[in-house]
Amino acid sequence: MKSLFGFWFSFGVCALFVFCSLGFDIYGQDATMKQPVWPSRYTASYGFELMTDHNGVIIVASIDTTSRAYTLGMRPGMEILGWNTLPIRRKLESMKIKRYRKVFPLLTDDKIKLLLLPRSRPGDIAEVFYMTPTGNNRGISLEARNR
Repeated sequence: MKSLFGFWFSFGVCALFVFCSLGFDIYGQDATMKQPVWPSRYTASYGFELMTDHNGVIIVASIDTTSRAYTLGMRPGMEILGWNTLPIRRKLESMKIKRYRKVFPLLTDDKIKLLLLPRSRPGDIAEVFYMTPTGNNRGISLEARNR
């Protein structure tokens, strides 16, 4: 009786492993996961990433500590107010991203815009306005560079 139970138990464990490996595609993933292929217009970065906080405010999510933006005082959590003399909301609304939906199929339009805005061609210059911790507006001029 014990050997019969052991047989069915080991059979069940093996069957569960096979089901999970096929169902969850454990072995189907390549070691090199597909990275998004950045369009040529967005190959350089201004040195920071953007996100929306729980109130819908556009803030700096992360920043490269070797970038010019960091050197000029921009830090994670700071609110972005404007981009090239436009309020940030108007700038995001004016962005056309229809062709990039295929590049980023899992992201919403707003997330694609926040992902693409701090990227540009190498050498492009943007004037970014942000709110300092003391409540002052500050504008800085940044150049897009390859990472």
